[in-house]
Amino acid sequence: MAGKQAITESAISRAVLPFPVLMFPTVVMAGMQTAGLFKKITIRSRLVELGLVAVSLTFALPLAVSVFK
Repeated sequence: MAGKQAITESAISRAVLPFPVLMFPTVVMAGMQTAGLFKKITIRSRLVELGLVAVSLTFALPLAVSVFK
């Protein structure tokens, strides 16, 4: 019983943990490009993307970890 639970939680965590880090910057950058804020890739757009990744690693990843005991 404990082994089955451990495998299930491990499989779920492998899917849940990277989700915010991969999706948050992608969705925000796509929205900014659609809104016309970044017409082409520049240093400024790369810095914004880097900042979004840093924010998602700082805040979203601990929230995803807190889903599990």
